Amino acid sequence: MSTWGLLIGSQSSMFVQAQQLRPGWLSDSELQRLTGLSSARQQMFLACRYALRLLLAESAEQLEKWRLSSHSGHAPRVEHGHKCDAPEPMLSLSHSSGMLVCVKAPVAVGVDIEVQKPSRFRDALAIAEFVCSQAERAWLAELTPDAQQRGILQLWCLKEAYFKCIGSGINFSHISEMSWSPVSGDCTVAEGAVTIAYARLWRGVNSEGDNVYLALCTQDRPLPALSPHIDEECLSLAWHEIAEWRLFLPDLTVLN
Repeated sequence: MSTWGLLIGSQSSMFVQAQQLRPGWLSDSELQRLTGLSSARQQMFLACRYALRLLLAESAEQLEKWRLSSHSGHAPRVEHGHKCDAPEPMLSLSHSSGMLVCVKAPVAVGVDIEVQKPSRFRDALAIAEFVCSQAERAWLAELTPDAQQRGILQLWCLKEAYFKCIGSGINFSHISEMSWSPVSGDCTVAEGAVTIAYARLWRGVNSEGDNVYLALCTQDRPLPALSPHIDEECLSLAWHEIAEWRLFLPDLTVLN
């Protein structure tokens, strides 16, 4: 069975390493996608594609044997490189403010990373009216203003990871129907609510003093023990909190 893996890196570092590969390491669909991007987005695309291969290969020497597909609006898929007798690993990736994260797993998985600069203030309760459930809004309302800034971004990170996990893209018609709740029980959900997903949320601080949130989500089981592999340029990233969360629906509503 495919194993779990999580890699955090910087865009600049991964792009520089990608530039050192021999021509031909990208698949045809990746090359086609690349040509339609702006220069800045091309750099991010190449950095992410390199990072995915590094995670899959687990060594730079084996990196170029992995072939990945790339289609707009869909998660990257493995075309070639895994062992023939093993299921292909499922992939997800995210990037924010020069950082990127990618994950491989034996099941459908979604990952999201968000960087929050302390100088940027959001009207957390106003945003919550559009993207949060009643239970989540009640939880946010009990927090201090500073904690609300952290709380709304944590919830957004969790929700985006979930939609990536189910492969639908963010569905604003249903985003406020679901309630994320920490396993610690700080956020109360309605009696009879059904668990539909599990997540692990990391909260840390980078070298510039920005808050960094990383959410990893899967549907069918709680996540296994997993420590992110951090690229050397991001080694100053220090995790301050790691928490388990569950996603609830008030009934068996199916999200389209």
